[in-house]
This record gives sequence, structure tokens and C-alpha cells, in this order.
Amino acid sequence: AEQITIVSPERIAAEMRKMLCLPYRGQALAWLQELMLLPYIFPEWFPLLTAESAFQQALSRLADLQQVTFESAVAVLLIDNWNTASDSPESLSRVASLKQFWRLSNTEAEAIQFCLQALPVLRQSETCRWSQLQPWLLSPYIYLAIEVVEVLGRQEHGPTYRLERCRECLSWPPKTLNPPPLIDGRSLMRLGITPGPQYAQWIRNARALQLDGHLRSSEDAIRWIQEQVDGHKS
Repeated sequence: AEQITIVSPERIAAEMRKMLCLPYRGQALAWLQELMLLPYIFPEWFPLLTAESAFQQALSRLADLQQVTFESAVAVLLIDNWNTASDSPESLSRVASLKQFWRLSNTEAEAIQFCLQALPVLRQSETCRWSQLQPWLLSPYIYLAIEVVEVLGRQEHGPTYRLERCRECLSWPPKTLNPPPLIDGRSLMRLGITPGPQYAQWIRNARALQLDGHLRSSEDAIRWIQEQVDGHKS
């Protein structure tokens, strides 16, 4: 098995891109495990396989992908526990290591990382505030993340697990999904507000209040910002 180390990382990655999208991708990984090759070609995943049951669960998740892509396949394999925060430093460091080891493109690594980071929010998508969910729905990788969450949901919760809110919102017209901000940095400058440590946070908070329906006009946003400025001075 050690002889695999003479193969270039780029060649290994090229083969994994094909393998993880095959109809029999789970069986292909099982063969690699039998040949004791996984520690050498997928070192970021192998430590997660602390028991045979963990390996079988991972293969089951992989096989359950309906619209499989290389990125979504890697994402479901890098999640060792549905109840573990998938945006933890440990989870994200696996992506960085894999990017370096397999020489992944920036786009591939970003897509895999997004799938991991989006999990905690998408799990709560039916009940979380719109301002929490909306930024994630704007990503070009959102459909990959939804696919990963649906797989994990079926594994953990059964076929009744739902993401209807995400799919409904993604069908909205662009201006409804992502309305223009009521206020921005230029607006604050026109008001004579001097940039400072709170500047960006006020803008972010105003945007969240807008998305959640608490600020409905530019006048509302300006009034709210002015209240923050006055409170900060006092």
C-alpha cells in the first residue's frame, strides 16, 4: 500500500473525482479500505473511521446522494457526526488539508467548506430568523449544501425531514430574495457619521432588522442608526 505514495496528488485527486461520482462509489471506497489505501489517498477522512459502523454509515450517506457531485460527496464523507458542529475548526481544517494534499481548486474547496459551514443553519431552516437563513441562500453552492443536508436528514430523521422553506425562498424573484439594503456606508457618510469600530456592525444589524421586517424604509433605517450613534456617544 505504501507504494501509492509515489503517485502524484494531482493524479490521486483526478481518480477520486471520477470514483466519488460513480454509481458504485461506495463499493469503490470499500475496496480501497480492503486494500488499506485510504490512509494514503484520503488521510483527512480515515481518522474519522473509528469503527466499522462509522465506515458503513459514511458509505450509506455517500450512496444516498441523489444529485452527486465531487464536492457534495467529499462533504458527506468529512462529516463524522450529524450532531457535531460541522463548522468547527476541526471540520474546516480537514478541508484546508485536503485542498493542499489533493491540490484542489479554490472553487472545489470553497464548495466543500460551504456545505460544512451551512449545515447548522440549514438544519434549523424551518424555524430560524430570515436574517440568519437568507445570506446562505445567496451562495452559488446552496444547492450542494441542501443535497448534503437532505442526505443527513434522511439518515438521522427519516424521509419526513424537510427543507421546504429553503426551496420556496430560492424560487422567489431576485429582488424578493435579496432586496437592496435600506442603508449602507455611503448613507452613513452623507449623514455625517464618522466611521469607527461600530460602523460595520451597525450596518449589519440594520440589514438583519430589514430582512426580519423591523425596518421597512430608508427613513426607518436612518432613524435606527441615529439612535445607535446617540446611544454610543452617551
